[in-house]
Formats: sequence, structure tokens, C-alpha cells
Amino acid sequence: VNEQKTLLRSLSKKVFLVGSRVAVVQDLTTDSEEEQLLRIGQQGWITQIDDEGDALIDFDDHATSQWVCRAHFDKLVVVPVEAKKEKLVKDRGRGTSGLKPRLTQGVRLQYNSASQGKWIDCKVIAVADEDGAVKVDVKPGYWFSIEEQAEKFRLKPYEVGQAVLYGSPGAAERTEAKVVAVRNEDGAVQVDVRPGRWFTSDEQVQHLRPDEPQHVVRVGDLIRVDRDFVSDSAEPVKCVQGQQGRVTQIDEDGDALIDFGAHSSFQWVTSYKFVNLRIL
Repeated sequence: VNEQKTLLRSLSKKVFLVGSRVAVVQDLTTDSEEEQLLRIGQQGWITQIDDEGDALIDFDDHATSQWVCRAHFDKLVVVPVEAKKEKLVKDRGRGTSGLKPRLTQGVRLQYNSASQGKWIDCKVIAVADEDGAVKVDVKPGYWFSIEEQAEKFRLKPYEVGQAVLYGSPGAAERTEAKVVAVRNEDGAVQVDVRPGRWFTSDEQVQHLRPDEPQHVVRVGDLIRVDRDFVSDSAEPVKCVQGQQGRVTQIDEDGDALIDFGAHSSFQWVTSYKFVNLRIL
């Protein structure tokens, strides 16, 4: 154990650089105005080094970045590249990644549509844990590979004043926030709950979500199709704008069975497509 501690501390003498990932090897109290206790094993990314050599670190388990002065660097260690890669492989199911994060369910994107000849808004509705392939609501029957994603998708830009949800990657709960600044040259944004912290496009995928109203339908609701979509029944049909129907059942997943007058059989509609419906 002593040899291991000695090794970790020797590693911590490496120069800390912006972008390095570090781990706590001994409990310490941060040097921010609002001090936080850091426990052994907590990790974070160095986002800034000031003129005195102190580090501003975005720890995974804290809502705000924390200052750690040089005098406490012996309690931190740079996470070796090999260890970082191993962790990323283990965390794939949670959607974490390196400089180019794997997309996660619910992320708002824009899709480069060849048929329409323009970028159109879309949303990630499914992610394959094994290889990171994704499905989006505008092409729900197709899996886009990691390679295709780089060509076909871009992050939907945020706007100043837009309501968002902020949280760490994989967090079950997120904090309500608002975009307060957008950097035009690269699309990085700042939010009010993390003043002074710029979130790059890659970081936005992991930390931010649009704060959108949930589309909920209930048994008995009369609904109208506002935007064309394809149903999710065993024999799917195209539901066309203007068609009306009544919700007859909601299953355990929140999906709806709808009696559309224009179709001979009831049709299943998954919950992520409720955005295409209007309750009358």
C-alpha cells in the first residue's frame, strides 16, 4: 500500500496542464470561496491554470468547478492515458467519451438531410451500448454508426436566454439553468449556474439538455396529428397532418394506442413521437 501511495504521489509531480484529468489521492479541502471537501477517488478535468500555477478543476461530483492551489497538488495525480481509456470503455453504456463524446439519448441535434438538401432539427431516441450507434426521430428505423455521425449530425446551437438542464454525465437529476452567453466562433456557451465556465460543443453533449416541456397524453384524450410520422405498430402506417384519433391505452413504457379514424386498426405511437400530436 505504501509503495502504491509513493507511486501515485510521484506521478502527481508531473506538470498539470489544461485538459488533464486528475484524481484525488488524499482527502483535501478546495481553495474556492465556497470550500468543498474532496474525497479519495474523485476525478475531474483541469479547465484553467492561473498566473500562480493554481488549478481550476471541474470535478465530476460537484456542481461548480473548484480551485486547488499548488500546495495541494501532492494530493492529486494525473490519470494515466491507459487508465483513462480503460475507464471510458467501462463507461460506454453511460454515454461518456473522450474529446468526441458518444451521443446520449435525448440530445438535440441537426441532421444533414440529403433528400431535403438542408440541416433539419432532430433528437436522439436510442443509443446502442455496444458500438455507440444512434437512432434519431426523423429516421427512426436506421442506426447511424459512429463514423456516420461525424458527417450526418451537428449539435443544435443554443441561444442566449434558452432554458437548459445542467448536470454531470450520467446524472439522474439535473439543475435548471439558462444560457447567458454564446461564443460565435466555436459555439461554446456559458450558463448561469456555472458563471465563467465555457462549455465546448463536445462538453454540451454531456452536460446540457434543452429544458423542454414533456408531451403527455392520457387515455381518452382526443388528439390531432400536427406533423407527419410513422406509427410503431407491427404493421406501421403513416399518420398524416390533420388526422384525428382518441387515445385508448397507455402501456408501461408510456406509449399510446390510438384509434385513428383514418386507419382500419388501432396504432401504437411511442412516447417520443408525442411531439407530433396536439391534444384537442
